[in-house]
Amino acid sequence: MIDSIFLKDVSQRKIPLYIYVLILFLIITKVITKSIFAELYDFFLASLISSIICLTLVFFRVKASMHIMGISGLVMFLAILSITYQVNITFALGFLIFMIGLVATSRLFLKAHTFPELIFGFFIGLIPQLLVTYW
Repeated sequence: MIDSIFLKDVSQRKIPLYIYVLILFLIITKVITKSIFAELYDFFLASLISSIICLTLVFFRVKASMHIMGISGLVMFLAILSITYQVNITFALGFLIFMIGLVATSRLFLKAHTFPELIFGFFIGLIPQLLVTYW
């Protein structure tokens, strides 16, 4: 079903994404409750939404970078936590933003993605974190 670990064909991403969506769904419903871990619940819910968006794009033969999606979602989650609890984590955010650039550069260098795929992944990771937190 999969010819290499690099998943060059977009349709080969379906089964790993199905499994990932299932795991995130189980985490949200069985492990983390909104009443005890509200921020963490929101993070995993936004990650689930991002993964479902990626899975939907696979059906339209559009590939988005899930590496960038993950790290941009983490950066937005930490920025929201920083603003909510008024904690200065500038160094950590700066380091993670640097890591976004490093991950994007490596994905381009390995020819695993094109620039538009990286941009799709960035916004697919970023926007759901904002929407879940402030909606």
